[in-house]
Amino acid sequence: MLQLKEKELIQKTLKEVAAFLSPPQPLNKDFSNEDLELLYSVATSLHHAGDTAQAGEIFHQLALSYPLTQKYWKGIGSCFQSENNWEKAAKAWEMATLIQREDPLPYVHLAECCFSMDDAKKGIEALKTAKSLNIKDCKEVTKKIHFLETIWCQEEQRGA
Repeated sequence: MLQLKEKELIQKTLKEVAAFLSPPQPLNKDFSNEDLELLYSVATSLHHAGDTAQAGEIFHQLALSYPLTQKYWKGIGSCFQSENNWEKAAKAWEMATLIQREDPLPYVHLAECCFSMDDAKKGIEALKTAKSLNIKDCKEVTKKIHFLETIWCQEEQRGA
């Protein structure tokens, strides 16, 4: 159960995210779980096929209808990140971290976005959080964290 402070933070972030997502009409709430899974699957397939705009629209509609479903925000974040739209991607990844704080992968993607926007402080913080949450030692997450740390350290050394 979410605490009042967490609910307020989610609502604040939703308002910020809603400002750059359009159209503001949520999906029909009468969709079955199977329908929602099919829409999610279609959006994922479109994203993998390179149609990030169409995939993003579907993820957006899903997130508007069911804003506390993390995988929809992950989809939005992935689409924006594929388009190098770092600010919007970061907002979506932040929303994903708020919904499921123990998942390290959104923090890794948030770090990627922050580094791309030259916000090293926030990127390093996101990486630290991802590292601390990666208790299952997921190989995919560990590789991404190591890669970002290696690249970032090299950038820091060149800049110093």
